[in-house]
Amino acid sequence: MVTATSSATAAQTAQQSTSNAAQAAVDLSQNYQTFLQLLTTQLQNQDPLNPMDSSQFTSQLVQFSSVEQQIQSNKNLETLIGAQAATQAADSVNYIGRTVAASSDTVGLKNGSATINYALNNNVATDTITISTTSGRTVRVLNAETGQGAHTITWDGKDANGNIMPDGSYKIAITATNADQSAAGASIGVSGTVTGVSLVNNQPLLAVGGVTVPLANVLSVSGGAGT
Repeated sequence: MVTATSSATAAQTAQQSTSNAAQAAVDLSQNYQTFLQLLTTQLQNQDPLNPMDSSQFTSQLVQFSSVEQQIQSNKNLETLIGAQAATQAADSVNYIGRTVAASSDTVGLKNGSATINYALNNNVATDTITISTTSGRTVRVLNAETGQGAHTITWDGKDANGNIMPDGSYKIAITATNADQSAAGASIGVSGTVTGVSLVNNQPLLAVGGVTVPLANVLSVSGGAGT
């Protein structure tokens, strides 16, 4: 089912790109026909004693030809992009059933639990992870590890007042500071089993733990492919 959805989305994207190029070709053809009609009228009504300068409309004809070639080139490029997107979508299906870790600013809360991955470039003085709603309201601030390297923290799904938050997607951000209060290098993300693949704006997205992450954001892959 996921494969069919991904392929259908890729086909729609390729079709849309082709439609854009085709529409540009139609518009050019209409403009070209209008130009020829105007040119013919001008030639028919020109002053025999002061004829039109042929170099002017010759230059315009050359410009139309150049635009037509450019549109054809763009059409070919759009076709290649659509084909590449379809290939990426098909290849991305191989991630289904595998466990991936990916950089992300969103985490999925499910059954009152969410796992957040983060990494520090060096030992830091302070490190906090802020969890917010998608509208930007801060829900919880967690104190995180300060040692260099990769870490994992689990959010119990409660806000700062102990209220249980509904399952869904939440924004996550990490703030790490050195002893001199300067910002420290840090990254944050999610991990989980890939359950689906979609294609948005020619970009493959993987469904991981209730959120979607771009394929380009995947940091590691483990486990066998799903069937």
